Amino acid sequence: MTSPSSQKNSPETIKEFLVFFVPTIILAIAISIAFYFYANKVRRAVFRQQEAFIVQQQEKVIHHMMHAVISDLQVLVAHLHHHKKSFPPDDLLKNTTNEFYTFSRFKKVYDQIRLFDQSGMELVRVNRRTDESIIVPENQLQNKGRRYYFSDTIALDKEELFVSPMDLNVEHGAVEEPHKPMLRLGMPVFNQQNIRDGVLLINYKGHEITNNLDELSAVSAGEIMLLNNKGYWLRSDNPGNDWGFMFPEKSECTLGSTDREAWEYIQHQNNGQFFTNQGIYTFTTILPLSGEAKSSNGSEQTFHPTTQFSNNDHYWWKLISFVSKRELLHYQHPYLAQYIYINIFLAFIIGYVCWRAAAQSGKKRMAEKKLRHMATRDSLTGLPNRNLLYDRLSQALARAKRNQTQFALLYLDLDRFKIINDTLGHKAGDKVLQEVSRRLTRVLRNNDTVARMGGDEFIILFTTSSRTEAEGVLKKVAAELERPIQLDAANKRIRRQIAVSGGISMYPEDGIDAES
Repeated sequence: MTSPSSQKNSPETIKEFLVFFVPTIILAIAISIAFYFYANKVRRAVFRQQEAFIVQQQEKVIHHMMHAVISDLQVLVAHLHHHKKSFPPDDLLKNTTNEFYTFSRFKKVYDQIRLFDQSGMELVRVNRRTDESIIVPENQLQNKGRRYYFSDTIALDKEELFVSPMDLNVEHGAVEEPHKPMLRLGMPVFNQQNIRDGVLLINYKGHEITNNLDELSAVSAGEIMLLNNKGYWLRSDNPGNDWGFMFPEKSECTLGSTDREAWEYIQHQNNGQFFTNQGIYTFTTILPLSGEAKSSNGSEQTFHPTTQFSNNDHYWWKLISFVSKRELLHYQHPYLAQYIYINIFLAFIIGYVCWRAAAQSGKKRMAEKKLRHMATRDSLTGLPNRNLLYDRLSQALARAKRNQTQFALLYLDLDRFKIINDTLGHKAGDKVLQEVSRRLTRVLRNNDTVARMGGDEFIILFTTSSRTEAEGVLKKVAAELERPIQLDAANKRIRRQIAVSGGISMYPEDGIDAES
């Protein structure tokens, strides 16, 4: 009898498992892949919108910051003009110094607030250091007449203001260490005769802008960069690239040198988002100047002379978010490993369910096969029983009628079988019947039918061309069965010889139906 384990691993069970598993896993993987790519598509769209939103919001923040600084400068200049009318010359500097000090102490965002005379000599200077404002003594005041921000501002008309390019602070002819990004805003000062007699200048701490960008970089998927109109970095994730225009040895540190294609597109567009071979850029243009503000190109070198002024449209920065291809891949496929693990786990679950289904189906199939076997086979010998014999006999009749051929039924009865049962026991009798079945099966052809009708009676159904041939088969069978049979009885082996009686019925001469 087939064991349960062999049933589970039978070729039929494996085949049924594959029939269940293969289409199911293909469908599951197809759905999983479609869902994964759809989720990635949505994630990419959200990512692009997020980067664009971050850049746009930061642009608004910087515009607001610049507007506040320009408003502060205009207020200071208006107050200074009022003081000139209200205070005598001896008290003017004292009141101006006190006002600058108070303004610096409460605002906290201005590195320096200065008043120059018409030659560029500082008359008043208030520095902001860490958490305190300091009035610089008269003997430490400097002449800044050679610096572009003074010469550019003193040349302006009334109500006009100057906004410098953002650069690093210079003290005593050298770039101050550690680096202090500065944005200088100035307005010319006029006396009561409406004649220029100086400049009011404030140094806005560039760190107020760059630190804000540092915070932005923490929530952005990309590197946040701020560039001037020459493509030099004012802020990047690599400080070594920043402020290249201030140092001759870093004059090639520009985005144009690193990614020329990207810079060519960015500098000619107001805003946008695009892909290059290096990654994805999201950018916008910031115009720090407003109203009557002007700037110059005076920041190319420490003491670079001014060659031209810029108005609103020509003075700009580029705020850029850059995500490299590597980072973009990581962002777009953050759960790739988990996705693979989940699909492997899903495959195991599907495989287990399909295997269980195939095994259950196999059990059902085996049960049905067993029932069919019990219904058509003799339980002792495994030979076809009466039901199966009649079925095959009906098929043989139909085939013989159609082909006009002959077949024979050979009836066998074992002689003295009852004596074996009575003397040696029914187990010995069963052994005889089983041995007879094996001999009959062995001596006949595969397409012949050997059936046990009950007791010691057997029927052989076989195709033949004549009665003579059928009689030859009967003799061959009788000779095979009359050979002695080894039996175990009373704890010893016994040889018994049986005899067989038989008869032949031929189709069509002896009958044309199964009952005949």
